[in-house]
Amino acid sequence: MNGKVTALHKNPRYKLITYHHKNYLVDTEQSFWSYIFPMINWILPIKAYELSDEEYNEIQQDETMSKTQKKNQSLFVGGMVVLLSSILRPISDLLDIDISYAINITIIILLILAACVFRYRLRQNHALNIDMQLQLSKLCILPSLKQILLTLASFLVCSLGILTYIYIIFNAQSNILHYIFLLPFLLFLTYLNTSSFGNKGDIFIWRTHNH
Repeated sequence: MNGKVTALHKNPRYKLITYHHKNYLVDTEQSFWSYIFPMINWILPIKAYELSDEEYNEIQQDETMSKTQKKNQSLFVGGMVVLLSSILRPISDLLDIDISYAINITIIILLILAACVFRYRLRQNHALNIDMQLQLSKLCILPSLKQILLTLASFLVCSLGILTYIYIIFNAQSNILHYIFLLPFLLFLTYLNTSSFGNKGDIFIWRTHNH
Protein backbone atom coordinates (compact mmCIF):
# COMPACT_ATOMS: atom_id res chain seq x y z
CA MET A 1 0.00 0.00 0.00
CA ASN A 2 1.35 3.44 -0.93
CA GLY A 3 -1.49 5.85 -0.10
CA LYS A 4 -4.23 6.72 2.37
CA VAL A 5 -7.93 7.41 1.94
CA THR A 6 -10.13 9.48 4.27
CA ALA A 7 -13.84 10.18 4.02
CA LEU A 8 -15.34 13.66 4.23
CA HIS A 9 -17.74 14.19 7.09
CA LYS A 10 -21.38 14.00 5.92
CA ASN A 11 -20.27 13.88 2.28
CA PRO A 12 -19.84 10.30 1.03
CA ARG A 13 -19.40 11.46 -2.58
CA TYR A 14 -15.81 12.66 -2.11
CA LYS A 15 -12.69 11.06 -0.66
CA LEU A 16 -9.38 12.59 0.43
CA ILE A 17 -6.39 10.75 -1.02
CA THR A 18 -2.87 11.17 0.38
CA TYR A 19 -0.12 10.00 -1.99
CA HIS A 20 3.58 10.88 -2.12
CA HIS A 21 3.11 13.73 0.39
CA LYS A 22 0.38 15.29 -1.76
CA ASN A 23 -3.34 15.53 -1.01
CA TYR A 24 -6.03 14.93 -3.61
CA LEU A 25 -9.79 15.18 -3.70
CA VAL A 26 -11.57 12.39 -5.60
CA ASP A 27 -15.19 12.31 -6.74
CA THR A 28 -16.32 8.67 -6.44
CA GLU A 29 -19.42 9.38 -8.55
CA GLN A 30 -17.72 10.89 -11.59
CA SER A 31 -18.43 7.85 -13.79
CA PHE A 32 -22.06 7.09 -14.70
CA TRP A 33 -21.28 3.37 -14.85
CA SER A 34 -20.11 3.36 -11.22
CA TYR A 35 -23.75 3.64 -10.14
CA ILE A 36 -24.39 0.22 -11.69
CA PHE A 37 -20.93 -1.35 -11.41
CA PRO A 38 -19.02 0.35 -8.53
CA MET A 39 -15.89 -1.75 -9.12
CA ILE A 40 -15.24 0.29 -12.27
CA ASN A 41 -13.66 2.89 -9.97
CA TRP A 42 -10.79 0.41 -9.45
CA ILE A 43 -10.32 -0.28 -13.17
CA LEU A 44 -10.49 3.09 -14.92
CA PRO A 45 -8.28 6.09 -14.07
CA ILE A 46 -10.18 8.42 -11.78
CA LYS A 47 -9.83 12.20 -11.88
CA ALA A 48 -8.19 13.65 -8.78
CA TYR A 49 -7.97 17.32 -7.83
CA GLU A 50 -4.69 18.24 -6.13
CA LEU A 51 -5.47 20.30 -3.04
CA SER A 52 -3.45 23.26 -1.90
CA ASP A 53 -2.41 23.34 1.76
CA GLU A 54 -5.08 25.96 2.45
CA GLU A 55 -7.85 23.90 0.84
CA TYR A 56 -6.71 20.77 2.64
CA ASN A 57 -6.68 22.53 6.03
CA GLU A 58 -10.18 23.89 5.44
CA ILE A 59 -11.48 20.41 4.67
CA GLN A 60 -9.69 18.95 7.70
CA GLN A 61 -11.31 21.57 9.94
CA ASP A 62 -14.71 20.54 8.65
CA GLU A 63 -13.80 16.92 9.31
CA THR A 64 -13.00 17.51 12.99
CA MET A 65 -16.29 19.30 13.68
CA SER A 66 -17.95 15.95 14.37
CA LYS A 67 -16.69 12.60 15.60
CA THR A 68 -19.81 10.66 14.69
CA GLN A 69 -18.99 7.15 13.53
CA LYS A 70 -20.33 6.11 10.11
CA LYS A 71 -22.30 2.88 10.03
CA ASN A 72 -22.14 0.24 7.34
CA GLN A 73 -24.97 0.96 4.90
CA SER A 74 -25.28 -2.67 3.80
CA LEU A 75 -26.09 -3.80 7.36
CA PHE A 76 -28.69 -1.04 7.67
CA VAL A 77 -30.43 -1.86 4.38
CA GLY A 78 -30.34 -5.61 4.98
CA GLY A 79 -31.59 -5.20 8.54
CA MET A 80 -34.45 -2.94 7.49
CA VAL A 81 -35.60 -5.36 4.78
CA VAL A 82 -35.55 -8.30 7.21
CA LEU A 83 -37.37 -6.27 9.89
CA LEU A 84 -40.05 -5.08 7.48
CA SER A 85 -40.47 -8.63 6.15
CA SER A 86 -41.08 -9.93 9.67
CA ILE A 87 -43.51 -7.15 10.58
CA LEU A 88 -45.52 -7.28 7.36
CA ARG A 89 -45.56 -11.07 6.84
CA PRO A 90 -48.87 -11.58 8.74
CA ILE A 91 -50.67 -9.18 6.40
CA SER A 92 -48.82 -10.02 3.20
CA ASP A 93 -51.72 -12.03 1.79
CA LEU A 94 -53.91 -8.94 2.04
CA LEU A 95 -51.51 -7.09 -0.27
CA ASP A 96 -51.76 -9.54 -3.18
CA ILE A 97 -52.80 -7.85 -6.42
CA ASP A 98 -53.60 -9.00 -9.95
CA ILE A 99 -51.90 -6.85 -12.57
CA SER A 100 -50.73 -7.41 -16.13
CA TYR A 101 -47.21 -8.05 -17.39
CA ALA A 102 -47.12 -4.58 -18.98
CA ILE A 103 -48.07 -2.86 -15.73
CA ASN A 104 -45.38 -4.82 -13.89
CA ILE A 105 -42.79 -3.53 -16.37
CA THR A 106 -44.14 0.01 -15.99
CA ILE A 107 -43.94 -0.11 -12.18
CA ILE A 108 -40.37 -1.44 -12.25
CA ILE A 109 -39.34 1.31 -14.70
CA LEU A 110 -40.93 3.90 -12.40
CA LEU A 111 -39.05 2.47 -9.41
CA ILE A 112 -35.77 2.67 -11.35
CA LEU A 113 -36.55 6.27 -12.32
CA ALA A 114 -37.40 7.11 -8.70
CA ALA A 115 -34.04 5.68 -7.56
CA CYS A 116 -32.23 7.67 -10.28
CA VAL A 117 -33.97 10.94 -9.33
CA PHE A 118 -33.21 10.39 -5.65
CA ARG A 119 -29.53 9.71 -6.35
CA TYR A 120 -29.29 12.70 -8.67
CA ARG A 121 -30.69 14.99 -5.96
CA LEU A 122 -28.32 13.47 -3.41
CA ARG A 123 -25.38 13.96 -5.79
CA GLN A 124 -26.31 17.62 -6.25
CA ASN A 125 -26.66 18.16 -2.50
CA HIS A 126 -23.15 16.77 -1.92
CA ALA A 127 -21.47 18.83 -4.66
CA LEU A 128 -18.48 20.92 -3.52
CA ASN A 129 -17.77 24.38 -4.87
CA ILE A 130 -14.41 23.39 -6.37
CA ASP A 131 -13.39 23.48 -10.03
CA MET A 132 -12.19 19.88 -10.42
CA GLN A 133 -10.71 20.68 -13.86
CA LEU A 134 -7.88 22.70 -12.32
CA GLN A 135 -4.73 21.00 -10.99
CA LEU A 136 -6.07 17.75 -12.36
CA SER A 137 -4.38 14.35 -12.15
CA LYS A 138 -5.62 10.86 -12.93
CA LEU A 139 -5.06 8.05 -10.46
CA CYS A 140 -5.68 4.31 -10.72
CA ILE A 141 -6.65 3.31 -7.18
CA LEU A 142 -7.18 -0.03 -5.48
CA PRO A 143 -8.58 -0.15 -1.93
CA SER A 144 -7.56 -2.62 0.75
CA LEU A 145 -8.39 -6.32 0.27
CA LYS A 146 -10.98 -6.04 3.05
CA GLN A 147 -12.73 -3.18 1.23
CA ILE A 148 -12.60 -5.03 -2.10
CA LEU A 149 -14.26 -8.09 -0.53
CA LEU A 150 -16.84 -5.94 1.29
CA THR A 151 -17.76 -4.07 -1.90
CA LEU A 152 -17.98 -7.27 -3.94
CA ALA A 153 -20.14 -8.94 -1.27
CA SER A 154 -22.44 -5.91 -1.05
CA PHE A 155 -22.70 -5.76 -4.85
CA LEU A 156 -23.55 -9.47 -4.99
CA VAL A 157 -26.19 -9.23 -2.26
CA CYS A 158 -27.75 -6.17 -3.90
CA SER A 159 -27.77 -7.69 -7.38
CA LEU A 160 -29.27 -10.96 -6.11
CA GLY A 161 -31.92 -9.03 -4.19
CA ILE A 162 -32.90 -7.04 -7.27
CA LEU A 163 -32.97 -10.10 -9.56
CA THR A 164 -34.89 -12.16 -6.99
CA TYR A 165 -37.65 -9.60 -6.53
CA ILE A 166 -37.93 -8.98 -10.28
CA TYR A 167 -38.23 -12.75 -10.83
CA ILE A 168 -40.90 -13.04 -8.11
CA ILE A 169 -42.84 -10.09 -9.52
CA PHE A 170 -43.07 -11.70 -12.97
CA ASN A 171 -43.40 -15.35 -11.97
CA ALA A 172 -45.49 -15.38 -8.79
CA GLN A 173 -48.55 -13.72 -7.38
CA SER A 174 -47.93 -9.97 -7.50
CA ASN A 175 -47.74 -8.38 -4.07
CA ILE A 176 -47.26 -4.75 -3.09
CA LEU A 177 -44.48 -5.80 -0.69
CA HIS A 178 -42.34 -7.04 -3.59
CA TYR A 179 -42.21 -3.52 -5.06
CA ILE A 180 -41.58 -1.96 -1.64
CA PHE A 181 -38.61 -4.27 -0.97
CA LEU A 182 -37.19 -3.86 -4.48
CA LEU A 183 -36.69 -0.10 -4.11
CA PRO A 184 -34.10 -0.14 -1.25
CA PHE A 185 -31.99 -2.68 -3.16
CA LEU A 186 -32.04 -0.38 -6.22
CA LEU A 187 -31.06 2.61 -4.08
CA PHE A 188 -28.29 0.77 -2.29
CA LEU A 189 -26.80 -0.48 -5.56
CA THR A 190 -26.49 3.11 -6.83
CA TYR A 191 -24.88 4.10 -3.51
CA LEU A 192 -22.11 1.49 -3.52
CA ASN A 193 -19.76 3.67 -5.61
CA THR A 194 -19.35 6.04 -2.65
CA SER A 195 -17.80 3.25 -0.58
CA SER A 196 -15.69 1.71 -3.36
CA PHE A 197 -12.46 3.01 -1.75
CA GLY A 198 -13.62 2.73 1.86
CA ASN A 199 -13.89 5.56 4.37
CA LYS A 200 -10.50 5.30 6.04
CA GLY A 201 -7.40 3.19 5.51
CA ASP A 202 -4.66 2.17 3.12
CA ILE A 203 -4.97 2.15 -0.66
CA PHE A 204 -2.70 1.13 -3.53
CA ILE A 205 -2.22 3.58 -6.39
CA TRP A 206 -0.92 1.55 -9.30
CA ARG A 207 -0.74 4.26 -11.97
CA THR A 208 -0.75 8.05 -12.17
CA HIS A 209 -1.11 10.53 -14.99
CA ASN A 210 -0.66 14.27 -14.58
CA HIS A 211 -2.14 16.84 -16.94
